[in-house]
Amino acid sequence: MKLSTFSSELNKKKAHLLWGRCAKNVGVIIYCYFDVFMIIIIKLSVNI
Repeated sequence: MKLSTFSSELNKKKAHLLWGRCAKNVGVIIYCYFDVFMIIIIKLSVNI
């Protein structure tokens, strides 16, 4: 997957998470961003 495509998908997921189940709970927002961060780490480690 190209980085630009992945980034676009990530932004869509982030927006969905923010407006969805993460919208009203700061703790859950942090958890969602941590989840996204872990996905990035996994993607990068796979690409190396």
